[in-house]
Amino acid sequence: MALKGKKVEKPLICFGTNPSTAEPGSLDNTIKSVGCISKANGYDSWIMLNIYPQRATNTKDMCKERDLNIAQENLLNQKETVPSDFLAISIEIQTN
Repeated sequence: MALKGKKVEKPLICFGTNPSTAEPGSLDNTIKSVGCISKANGYDSWIMLNIYPQRATNTKDMCKERDLNIAQENLLNQKETVPSDFLAISIEIQTN
C-alpha cells in the first residue's frame, strides 16, 4: 500500500465519529492517541477516516440532517483508502 508516496506495510486504520479541526502540525488529543497506539502496537503508519466528513469540535455544531452528496463522496474516498482485506475492530479513546 502506498500512502502519500510512502510504501507502508501495516497501517492502523481508524474511523472517527466526529471530525475535529486537527491538521498536520496541529494534532488534537484523539489523533495523538491514535499515533501512540499505532506505534506501541507495531504499525508503521496510521490513517484516520471519519464516518461522516463534517468537521466540528462540538457535536452540537453538526448539521441536523446529513448531506447525501458529501456522505457519498466520503464513502468513495474510504473505499479507495481501505484495503479489501481490512479487519475492523472497535475501540473507544477517551481524551478528556
